[in-house]
Amino acid sequence: MRPSDPNVPERRGLMMIFAFPALVFTISLSGLVLALLFQGWPDALSALAAGSSLFALGFLFMKQR
Repeated sequence: MRPSDPNVPERRGLMMIFAFPALVFTISLSGLVLALLFQGWPDALSALAAGSSLFALGFLFMKQR
């Protein structure tokens, strides 16, 4: 089979598969830790970082539609 055949799925490496979930995990975890450590306006930024996984899921859901 030729690589340009549309019926053959594209092969992806592990780095390509897990790069985006690892990035979302890192941002969310850092947001949770920073929310515990700081008060005031940094706390609001931490809440946005912790909620980034919801934004990512919403984006991917809308992209599939």
